[in-house]
Parts: sequence; structure tokens; C-alpha cells
Amino acid sequence: MHDKTKRKLVPYKGDKDPQYYGGFSSTTSAYSALVRVNKKDDHSNVVVKIPLAIANQIERKSTTVYDYISSLKIKGFETVILDSIKLGQLVRESDGSLFFLASSEYKHNAKELWVPNDIYQTVGKDLVTTSPNKDALAKIFNTLTSLAVEKRFNFYAKDVVHLRSLKNNFLQLDLSDQQKLLSDLIYILGNNAGYRDPIKKYFKTEKAWTSLQTKGNGQGGIKLSDGAEFIFQSPTGLFTRTISVTDLYKNKKTKE
Repeated sequence: MHDKTKRKLVPYKGDKDPQYYGGFSSTTSAYSALVRVNKKDDHSNVVVKIPLAIANQIERKSTTVYDYISSLKIKGFETVILDSIKLGQLVRESDGSLFFLASSEYKHNAKELWVPNDIYQTVGKDLVTTSPNKDALAKIFNTLTSLAVEKRFNFYAKDVVHLRSLKNNFLQLDLSDQQKLLSDLIYILGNNAGYRDPIKKYFKTEKAWTSLQTKGNGQGGIKLSDGAEFIFQSPTGLFTRTISVTDLYKNKKTKE
């Protein structure tokens, strides 16, 4: 059943139905902007939310992105580097991490989880059956917490290492809980996934799995390095264009 009173969702990616893949409330954020903030001898590049109501005013030309950002009184605000960042924009950070800017405060992993074919087949069998093979579950655990996975998912590396250290604790769980933990782990390592915690949910005294949320507190949200790249793709995926934050900033300053 569907609640008809729920607000319409904007999909994370244009080709994905928000009913199944999730989305954003249209009253929360229309898009984001990237701004340069200076602090003493350093600077940062901060993603700032543009609410739908403000976006409508900008479209009617009754205000501008710059004027709106200025009104937020962000300490050290210098300029708007990029006026409009769509929800779900693909970004590659300088450390190699790849993610979607789900909003000004949320990142979603954009890398696929790759596992050997035999593990893939085991997952399809032993994570859904009511009589899983305990050795198979242990093998899946080893694969999902391996060094290869640690290296592939930069912003989850510490979590993968942490979970790997809890292998004995994992083996002491009921098989049904082992299945659930592995399912949660596969989910959070998936492309464009939301948040689940495959650590603290099962081991209450342990530190929770990292959330990719950055709370803005009125001063903007996610910070991008100068070397971060925005990846713009055609609807078909055949054409890709990338541009770094450094180049965006230079282009902006040239026009001023």
C-alpha cells in the first residue's frame, strides 16, 4: 500500500524510480551550490543547500544564488564557485573515492561492489535460505572484509578493518543474524545506497559504521578538496566531461 499523503520525491538519478530507489522531498532541496570559504591561511570548498523556495525566487530573478548564500552569513564566504549542483551529482575526490552528492549533507557511494563469481553464487543461496551453511557465511564475511574491499571503498576503509577485527564476534552470532549483517554490509557497499549499520546494530558496544552525512549547522555541508572532480555524463552514458574544483574556481575568478 502507498500513502497518498506523502510528498512527491525527486529521484537521486533521473532514470531511477524514487519509489524503489529513494529520493528527496521537493520541499527540502532543489539543488546545491559550491562556495569558497576562507579561514586564515587556508580555504575550503563547501556544498550549500538551495531550498526549493529559494530556487523558485532565483528562477523568477527576484534573488540570486550569490545573494542567498551571502544572507546565510557563512564565516569567510568569498564567492560561489558553482551556482547549481544537481541532486545526485557524481564526484571523484582526490583520494579516488567516487560518490553521488545526494544532497549538500549526504554522500552516497558510487562504486560497485565486485566479488568473485563463486561468492556471488553463495550470496544468492546462503543469504536467503532458512538453513544457511555456516562455512559459506564465514567465506562471504572474509570476502566482504578483505583488503581488496578496504582499498576499493576509501571512505569506508576504517569500517571494513574494524569489522574484520570482529570476525570471532561475527562467528558467535546466530546464523540468521549473520545473514542479516552480511545483507546490511552488501547494501551499504552498494552503488547509490542509503545508510545501514552492519557493526553497532549487531555489536552494541562497538563504534558505529561511518555515516556519510555532514551536518551543516548553517555553515554549509560537505567539503570538497581542490582536486575533486565533477563528472558530467550524457543521459546515455556515452559522453563524459570532468572538471576539477580548482578549474571551476579559476573560471569563476576570470569572469569576475
